[in-house]
Amino acid sequence: ATMDDARQLRGLAALTGHVHLAAQLQRRAAPDFTFLTPAWEEVNVPLQLTDAALGLYAYSAFGAPTDSLVALETRVERLIPSYVGPGMRARTRQALLDVPSVLAFPERGVRPMHRAKAGGNYRLEMQWELAHGDTAQLREHIKKLESVQRNLRPGDVAFDGTYHVAWLLLAMGDTAQATQLLDLTLEALPTIRSDLIDQLPQVATFVRGMALRAELADQANDSTTARRWAQDVLLLWSGADSELQSTVKRMQTITKEAL
Repeated sequence: ATMDDARQLRGLAALTGHVHLAAQLQRRAAPDFTFLTPAWEEVNVPLQLTDAALGLYAYSAFGAPTDSLVALETRVERLIPSYVGPGMRARTRQALLDVPSVLAFPERGVRPMHRAKAGGNYRLEMQWELAHGDTAQLREHIKKLESVQRNLRPGDVAFDGTYHVAWLLLAMGDTAQATQLLDLTLEALPTIRSDLIDQLPQVATFVRGMALRAELADQANDSTTARRWAQDVLLLWSGADSELQSTVKRMQTITKEAL
């Protein structure tokens, strides 16, 4: 693929569950990729480091495969001292590793980049709070987030943010609020910003969010809702890579049970 092709196709690869192709296309668009620190400072790094970081970024959006996540995170950590001066290393680590740490948290748990104060990366801080049992502070964080977003439609919020906040709510046992949060966006799909397909983390978590909603409906014995979202996941991911087939099989089971 040309660079322009890669930009246009990476989201579609993610939407249809082609994990490795999505990662390949994301890396193909590497030469013009700019990483940002939590303070929105631009960080540009050499192609060798960018390539490894973008591969990690792409795989983290799916939370799989684990061996690729481990290998690429290790590679990024190893390359930073070789390509980045001492004064910029800490900020470069944040720019390259903060987002993958957030995206893969449900599968990998706390990573070295998780911290109590992450310079405005609220999801990183919220995941830290959950991992350290500070559910009171986590709930305060969620209330603050709701206040900040009060004038936005749910579809205006990046879906990877919605998905991971819903996951945190479930981890705290708040199934009702997690379900409501997902429904506010999934029930109004035309309101989702058109750039969703251009943002690999959003489109990957979008399908994962539908699968999660199907699971929640199945647990609540809401067969109609469970079947609806499970069928949509199957339409998109039936030909997905092997790393996603466990989700596909679960959706198949839900669909059969809901008949």
